[in-house]
Amino acid sequence: MGNGKAQWAQAFVEETKPGFAVYVDPGRETYKAAELKRSRLAALGPKAVLNGVRAFSQGYRQSAQRGDNWQQGGVVVVDREGSTLYQHADDVAGDHASIPDILAALGA
Repeated sequence: MGNGKAQWAQAFVEETKPGFAVYVDPGRETYKAAELKRSRLAALGPKAVLNGVRAFSQGYRQSAQRGDNWQQGGVVVVDREGSTLYQHADDVAGDHASIPDILAALGA
């Protein structure tokens, strides 16, 4: 779920070919419902900068920024009945959910 415009999501899909549906929520209602953080400090603070340096040193490069740059991400795994199986709210930029935890929730 991105918080930008539909045409930006389409460009993302064409560029990255993720193999799954990509949705957008320009009003960030899903972000609010999931209680995900929106903060300049979370995006630009010391922890975020260190995460950026670490990612850069591992070869990752950030492309164009689109949507709300201060909105932090997260992961929510919901089952077919609407129950939340797993939730992680990024504290700062680069604070990602544990892939093994996500996979475990998906397998539940």
